[in-house]
Amino acid sequence: ALALFLKVPMGYFWGRDELIRPRPVDYQSLITLRHRVIGVMLRQLRLQAHQSQEEFADVLGVDEATITAYETGNTAVPYLHLEQISRHLDVPITYFVDDQHGPLGRHEAEQRLQKIFSELDPDMQAFLANPTNVSYMGTAKILSEMDVQRLRQVAESILDITF
Repeated sequence: ALALFLKVPMGYFWGRDELIRPRPVDYQSLITLRHRVIGVMLRQLRLQAHQSQEEFADVLGVDEATITAYETGNTAVPYLHLEQISRHLDVPITYFVDDQHGPLGRHEAEQRLQKIFSELDPDMQAFLANPTNVSYMGTAKILSEMDVQRLRQVAESILDITF
């Protein structure tokens, strides 16, 4: 019960397992990286729209130096400017703020995977946690990506082998 409460493996109490310490998160680096990513996205959209920095600056009511600072990630793009850009270029605001990629995206993905794993029945959790079963999971992944015709051929081959 104590292991469940503390969320540690039972082996920790017997000296078999060590606790895995989470790496400290460098939030400032993540914020800086996010500014740069948004800047690159902003520049790509501007170039795809065949607009100069001057034209873009007029849309936002700022000078060209501000657009340069946004695009290089040296200055954070205010949310209201992202909304204006989204409307101007007809892209959803989530184009800029959806964290599917990068460190924040990985963190979100890990959280989703942990939730899914915790909802599995204990037998399935034990199977997935067993390193010797990795090859089975790899095979399952390959099979799940096959088209129906190829999967049917594999099934027929297995039947030929077993009978």
